[in-house]
Amino acid sequence: MADTDLRLPIFHWVRSWRSAMKKCTKCGEHKKDDEFNWNSNTGRRLAECKDCYNRRHRKRYHANKNKPSEIARRLRNERRKCYGIEEPFIQDMMNKQRGCCAICSTDFSETKPVYKKNAGYVIDHDHNTGKIRALLCSPCNIMLGYYEKHIKDNLEKIQRYLGEPYG
Repeated sequence: MADTDLRLPIFHWVRSWRSAMKKCTKCGEHKKDDEFNWNSNTGRRLAECKDCYNRRHRKRYHANKNKPSEIARRLRNERRKCYGIEEPFIQDMMNKQRGCCAICSTDFSETKPVYKKNAGYVIDHDHNTGKIRALLCSPCNIMLGYYEKHIKDNLEKIQRYLGEPYG
């Protein structure tokens, strides 16, 4: 048992020394652990150092900054897959609504992009039939969803409650 006690601190020292330094797979330099970014999926450090990672991402950004964004491509594919619609259909709806939300008439150019997508609107559709109704701003879409899910069946109760005097 005494032998085990003596070996334990040495083992921990060797282990902490090994984890304190790491070799970058790109530049080949040995660097401290804190010079490597965390991989959020694995909970471990990335194999390339922060300098190499930043250099690679900066190069990719400058190479692709004038190309249509990946988010826009995903959005087009999502619309095609979920709703079976293309960009001309969206533009036609936008022209019919004069670039405004169908409920509150907020101009879409004044609204923030929804979920980091490059459009200030969402496509409202009936969840039962799948039929597209209109283009809405995000707050109106959230309000409409909440109304359909919670308020629709209790509307008379809500009106009766609001009509009662306070206190």
